[in-house]
Amino acid sequence: MSSEWEYDDFGFDCDPAEIGTAGKQISYSDIVQHSWTSEVRPQVLENLQKYLDDGWEPVTPINSDCMIVETQNAGFFVGTKVFLKGVRIKLRRLREIGSAREKMHASGETQEQDEHLWETCEIVLEKQPNHAIGNWYCFVAQAKGRNGEYVARKSGEFTPGMRSLNAYEKDSKTVVAFQKWLEPLLKDGWELTNDQPSNWWNKRLRRRIQSQDNIQSKKVLSQDEAIWLSIKTYYKHATESWLKLPDMVNIITEVKKHLNTDELPEGIIFGRHPDTGKAGKGGGLWATNKRLLYVGMTLWNKPVVIEYPYNEISSIAFADNQIIIHIAGLQTSIKDIDKLAQVSNFIHLVESRLT
Repeated sequence: MSSEWEYDDFGFDCDPAEIGTAGKQISYSDIVQHSWTSEVRPQVLENLQKYLDDGWEPVTPINSDCMIVETQNAGFFVGTKVFLKGVRIKLRRLREIGSAREKMHASGETQEQDEHLWETCEIVLEKQPNHAIGNWYCFVAQAKGRNGEYVARKSGEFTPGMRSLNAYEKDSKTVVAFQKWLEPLLKDGWELTNDQPSNWWNKRLRRRIQSQDNIQSKKVLSQDEAIWLSIKTYYKHATESWLKLPDMVNIITEVKKHLNTDELPEGIIFGRHPDTGKAGKGGGLWATNKRLLYVGMTLWNKPVVIEYPYNEISSIAFADNQIIIHIAGLQTSIKDIDKLAQVSNFIHLVESRLT
């Protein structure tokens, strides 16, 4: 027998419940942490236990980060009200499946036919050209399937500096970042094989080849569909009439100009970047499958377009009604976040993309 990961979500949604007011006396993070420790955590652990007993294990951390919260500005003298809207934790468990080899032997088919049921993949370290100083690399998942060789996934570029890459094996942050980069491959059906090379990053995987019927039945989103799905996912109250508002039309038109042909939006949070000006019309921070992309408009409809590559972002957080991004040693913020946005889910989406 062999096994593969199956995934599920644990959690709940609720009507917004006020859990505190952030201001000079108490911070936003303190309010969320107190609510988690005193009220939310006991309920989560009690209800999660039956999943754990059934073989599930958490993929996302079980801490205050799994809380879905929103904020509402209550004025200068009051502060920012914080509301709990729910909890979401990603789970996974191993599911045993009959191996292709067992089925082949039972039916008398050959080993050669068995091998044709699988795609193969190997993660390698690839040196990057066109860098004047230092050695730069990226991880590449090189796959081979029914239609030949292709790249299943590629990381952002990085440099080990003066250290050899093997020195990173005991660096927990690097290993955790690599595992996070590997996770989408496992979610997409790839599984680790038993014959693993010695280097910690050099992984071999395989995946069952899908039948033509299954491949044709999977619908590929267009960029227009992905844009609307992003809005609807992170703004539950959104209607299609939003897309017809003049300011929204301008932003979406500008976004489509800057999306690459293989790039699809996965999430969106609307807010104001400082470059749009205090009187500007604001815009949206789009999380795509490639990068973060802010597209906004000044008061005079001049586009403001700023790219944040995932491999350059060190952290992203939400506090005081703004998304704070640390990138390349600098800090930037997207302010005036819509109070109905699914901000926590957006933060988790971006964090899952960071390498």
